Amino acid sequence: MARRTRSAKFLGTRHNREYFRAWTRARKLRVGLTLLLPIVACAWLLAHTIRGSSAPYSSGPLSSSHNMFGNNCEACHVNGKNLFGRVSFQKHVADSACLDCHNSPQHQAGEEFTPPCASCHTEHVGSTRLITVTDKQCVQCHRDLHVKTGAPKYDTVVKSFVDDHPEFRPLRKPRDPGTVALNHMAHMKAGIRGPQGNVQMQCQDCHRPAADAGQPWPYALADVAATKPAEQPVVQMVATALDPLPPSTGRAHMTPIKYETQCAACHQLQFDERINDLVPHGKPEIIHDFVVAKYRDYLRSHPDIWRETPRPVRRIPGLVPPPPAHSPEEWVTLRTAQAETLLWRKNCKLCHTIDNITSNQPKIRPANITVRWLPHSTFNHFAHQAIACDSCHSKARTSKETADILIPGIGTCRKCHHDEPTQIGAAGDNCSLCHQYHDWMKQKPGLKGKFTIEQLLTKKATAQPAGE
Repeated sequence: MARRTRSAKFLGTRHNREYFRAWTRARKLRVGLTLLLPIVACAWLLAHTIRGSSAPYSSGPLSSSHNMFGNNCEACHVNGKNLFGRVSFQKHVADSACLDCHNSPQHQAGEEFTPPCASCHTEHVGSTRLITVTDKQCVQCHRDLHVKTGAPKYDTVVKSFVDDHPEFRPLRKPRDPGTVALNHMAHMKAGIRGPQGNVQMQCQDCHRPAADAGQPWPYALADVAATKPAEQPVVQMVATALDPLPPSTGRAHMTPIKYETQCAACHQLQFDERINDLVPHGKPEIIHDFVVAKYRDYLRSHPDIWRETPRPVRRIPGLVPPPPAHSPEEWVTLRTAQAETLLWRKNCKLCHTIDNITSNQPKIRPANITVRWLPHSTFNHFAHQAIACDSCHSKARTSKETADILIPGIGTCRKCHHDEPTQIGAAGDNCSLCHQYHDWMKQKPGLKGKFTIEQLLTKKATAQPAGE
């Protein structure tokens, strides 16, 4: 049998060396698509450009708060280069564009790095809350905090709430700076004497948010029990009168303790059993003038009272009965001195620290009650109202000392706030939940708007508002 020979040269003659020049059906389809798709894309972009629409150039949908002027990209993307005078382009939104609508104060003047607004409040990612920023925006500075001059006022290394967040600053102090004596345990035990018999006090009997301070207080003086406090914030009073408010308004923090509303019914400042009027809770000079006036009024109603022999008084160490008076005016002076001694050494001393208590001009130290324990964070009691007070303030029922700081520690907060809020049995722990970047206490009032409604809803952002 003859052997078949196959060489490369022979095999090469079997192939069409001009195959790449042939216009096959597949080749025609590829070329057609290669030419057609760019033409269609250019025509689509040109159509949007003619209509003045910037939708093809958007990186995503706007947030719900900015969606109202989504047809007018130039409202935020200013100073861009125009295409045929209709569509402008700019990669990032400048801070000046944000400040046209948001009068946001700076975070800290001494910070080394100030991030642009858009780097933290990221747009075009869908319907999200722009005020909620990710922890990485905060950690970029606070993981190794530096300031332009001097030393930082805050902890320099904080990366997360769960891992390395320091204990709340007030709890790192040895004591409460307040000078008003208060034994929480004595007030919370069962069967203490109240104005109308034994009572079991509850936390809300003394601690209430501002929005609820107008309701009757169980231990207030009769003339203030059903009246709203004069110290109610002006903004809240105006808002209450004009518009219905969200239920959380005025319920974030507790109002400061006041004698007239929380203490007066049980701790009455009576200075003489013959006179029903109670001493006002004020400075010693105000009390002195009040007592003198009441004794003179009583003397006018009982003109011979000054001739009577002074009656024994309650036993107080160092207190002796007043001598007999030789005139009505001397009787007023002697009775006033005795009443003030009783007040300073028994009534007032029960709660206040008094200097020069044996003199006729004592000095009561300022109460120095802390109104906000965590001034650099945001907290809302309304959001936590489902939790029993002593579940967080666990030391309140056993605290005997005024110096005890009874706010919950960071460990109490971590019991709930230790994960994403989408996880079952957990609450969010991101930085923006408790801290705000902008220092709103330094906000400048009177922001003047630059756009009309028509300019925001249509492509007329560059026009001046009516009246300009």
